[in-house]
Amino acid sequence: MSCKTIAFSLDFLIEMNTRACCIFSLFIWFCIAVSSVGAQEPAPYNVRVERMTFHPDQPAWMNLFVDVTDSDQRAVTGLDENSFTVQDNQNPAVKPVRAEPYVVTDRPMTYLILLEPNQEIPTSLTLVQDAIARFVEAMGFRYNGAVASYLDRFQILAGSQENQVRLTDLLYAITPQPGSPKLLDGMMAGLDYLIANRPDSARMAMIVFTEGRDADSLFSFEAVQNRILESGITLIVAGYGDPELELHRKLENLARQSGGASYFSTLPDELPGILQTAAERLKNQYVITYPSTAVQNGEAITRVAVTVKTNKGRGEGILLVDGPSVNETPQWWYYAGGGGLLVLLIGCAVWFSRRRNKKQ
Repeated sequence: MSCKTIAFSLDFLIEMNTRACCIFSLFIWFCIAVSSVGAQEPAPYNVRVERMTFHPDQPAWMNLFVDVTDSDQRAVTGLDENSFTVQDNQNPAVKPVRAEPYVVTDRPMTYLILLEPNQEIPTSLTLVQDAIARFVEAMGFRYNGAVASYLDRFQILAGSQENQVRLTDLLYAITPQPGSPKLLDGMMAGLDYLIANRPDSARMAMIVFTEGRDADSLFSFEAVQNRILESGITLIVAGYGDPELELHRKLENLARQSGGASYFSTLPDELPGILQTAAERLKNQYVITYPSTAVQNGEAITRVAVTVKTNKGRGEGILLVDGPSVNETPQWWYYAGGGGLLVLLIGCAVWFSRRRNKKQ
């Protein structure tokens, strides 16, 4: 074999080894990348347990109303009972028997949309109407809705209607009005309206369009805040105008405290998408039914922790309670316990009365 042939063979082998090393290195890099992606921590979920009620059919079951959202304030959908665990008091955690979105449970909901129909606001009335129409369409025929103004005084402009077509027609009939924004007074009056027109055990939601201005309302922000948090209403804020205004920041915090959300629109075209997101969030609150270990043990429920865990995210929400809510009808045994105590007291009173009469 000639020297040239030997040299060529060595060069060929070196080149092949180099290519093999490159391919092998790429393969190792790919494996590391894939494993690192798989090892990433799931995204954090925001979990809020709004309330707890008795289950109408099963004595030892409880219902929990739970909001699960991502970092963009969007509802996390597609979860089921396998995604949740529930722990009441210090008892072992249990799996729910059912977890389903609010929209498929046939439970009622009533909502009120507050706006200032004034052509002087940066976002025109027409664009606001288009956004509200998108919201009404997303909510569907199932829920009762109304639209009101807070210019100078609280005034219902459209609704109350379950028929989304009729509500939309009334919405587009709204015309610009003169007046100053009495936002805080409007929110307080709107809350009274929702409570007065609320079906039994219905969820309540208030959607507020605001530029962040209030013209000398009689009610303070603190009064509105306390009333909303006490009532259990869900507040959704759609803000626009100057994002640095103090009222915008206060409303944002209040919306989060209420279990709702706050969105800010820098462009008018963003409003329809914001209201679509708000509607999906309201409809996709989870109603979780679980067997309560505390109830089975005869304990009063004082603390409930709900944990959500999926491949994409995880989170935990805690509800501190004095006892189950009676917004939904308690079971027979709840009344039976009170009735039994009443009968016992009456029996004791009769016995003591007869004994005293005998002595006389």
